[in-house]
Amino acid sequence: MPLEHIIWLRPRPETSAATLNSLLEDLKALAGVVPGVVSITAGPNLTNRAEGCTHAAIVTLESQAFLQSYLEHPDHQVVGAKLREAAELLVFDYEH
Repeated sequence: MPLEHIIWLRPRPETSAATLNSLLEDLKALAGVVPGVVSITAGPNLTNRAEGCTHAAIVTLESQAFLQSYLEHPDHQVVGAKLREAAELLVFDYEH
């Protein structure tokens, strides 16, 4: 059953929207690289209802079995580290 890996980003004061957008493009590029990734979508929040989170991403994995290998993949590690430097992250994972 597919797993949705959802990331909400609350930027640090020194982080611009352009920087977050660029990093999310880097994240989306992992869709063709990391095994088990079905799709990655990301973008800016269009409302003010997310308690300061300005951007989000959804990574769809084939199943929960791929979550750990996705998190440990070297390319994800690079992008993830940059995202954590640029923003506070809230992450939620669920199967459907």
